[in-house]
Amino acid sequence: MTNATLAHSYLVKAQSRLKALEVFLDEGDYSDVVREAQEIVELSLKAMLRYVGIEPPKYHDVGPLVMEHRERFREIASEDISRLARREPPEVTQGNPREPESGRAGLFE
Repeated sequence: MTNATLAHSYLVKAQSRLKALEVFLDEGDYSDVVREAQEIVELSLKAMLRYVGIEPPKYHDVGPLVMEHRERFREIASEDISRLARREPPEVTQGNPREPESGRAGLFE
């Protein structure tokens, strides 16, 4: 498999987990929402690393590695890389975070 194929595979897994979040949220199972959300972030960051040819390590927090190689992510603004690596959520000014217009839509497109 190529790095791009593996990166895509990681994002598909993250997208599946995003769907599971809806179920956990609807059931009020907030501890699983948090756990799955953390997994989504980890898979997404590791996909970013794979896409630019960096083998992700076996540990969970790869944010510092993303920051170390941020120059490889030319299409992403430096401040966005910093926010992603620190696992900060995007700014949502109004609306329901479940609704597409609140910023989540297109995350994995």
